[in-house]
Amino acid sequence: MSMTIKLNKFGKTFNSRMSADTIFNKVVDFDSIIVDFQGIDDATPSFCHEMMVVLQAKKIKLETINANESIKLQLNKALSSI
Repeated sequence: MSMTIKLNKFGKTFNSRMSADTIFNKVVDFDSIIVDFQGIDDATPSFCHEMMVVLQAKKIKLETINANESIKLQLNKALSSI
């Protein structure tokens, strides 16, 4: 089963591990999720890393959509550090 999380419902800037924990620790009983970055101005490396760590620990496949170039760079950095 899959779900989509639209981050713009939580704000426009994500700059902490705590933000990622708050959003992604509530995700349960899904095989995969799509994280929609539409309208998001910034996501820091710590947010991206924590998002991936939390989902990886739960064995949930992650797909991202609508990320701007800056966010894509942060996502790639986070992925390379895991």
